[in-house]
Amino acid sequence: MGNVRMSRLRAFAARVLGLFGPRKRDSDFDEEVQAHLQLLADRFVAQGMPREDADAAARRQFGNATLLQEDRRELRTLVSVEDLGRDLRYALRSLARSRAFTAVAIATLGLGIGASSAIFSVIDNVLLEPFPYKDSGRMVFLRIVDTARGQEGGRQGYTSNEFLEFANLIHVFDGVIAASDDLVLYKQGEGVELLYGAHVTPGTFEFFGMPALYGRVLQPAITSLEHRRYS
Repeated sequence: MGNVRMSRLRAFAARVLGLFGPRKRDSDFDEEVQAHLQLLADRFVAQGMPREDADAAARRQFGNATLLQEDRRELRTLVSVEDLGRDLRYALRSLARSRAFTAVAIATLGLGIGASSAIFSVIDNVLLEPFPYKDSGRMVFLRIVDTARGQEGGRQGYTSNEFLEFANLIHVFDGVIAASDDLVLYKQGEGVELLYGAHVTPGTFEFFGMPALYGRVLQPAITSLEHRRYS
């Protein structure tokens, strides 16, 4: 029973591997067939048979090379959905009989895939495609914590007065900005579209080192009026 199971697993693995490099394997198989035919023909010639008759006798004794090639391809490739379904059903039955092994294997694969995805995300964001901001490694979020009470957490939201006082009194940082999310109604033509926007403090674009895609960015000397003020 164990030998049968292993032979089926080897056959399935061979079919999967057969998807890669089929042309090279077909060429190698054809060369091997021709070598066998040549050896048989040479043996018949050595026995006194004419070359033409020897070649014909070698082909008869060896068999149909085309059928052999098709059989070989069937054994080494995923030739039909039926064969694939049969192999998958057998694999599922084998896993069902070894539930403990299956659970450990699935858990191991899940942890491995999750860890690999997390590591790749970090590498991708930090090394391959870092945030497109100037000096992104020096940027931090600030929060207010009541140290007297010893409470963990704190808040990252500020009132306007708190932000202005903080920006004027603290000189540890090269720059301080603030933003507040908001929804914006954008009218174009006859339609109105709801967009996600934000209120930002002056110098935000310069802080991130991001130029405007079109036009110019907001400057401290520029006042943006509400839409009703535009004619």
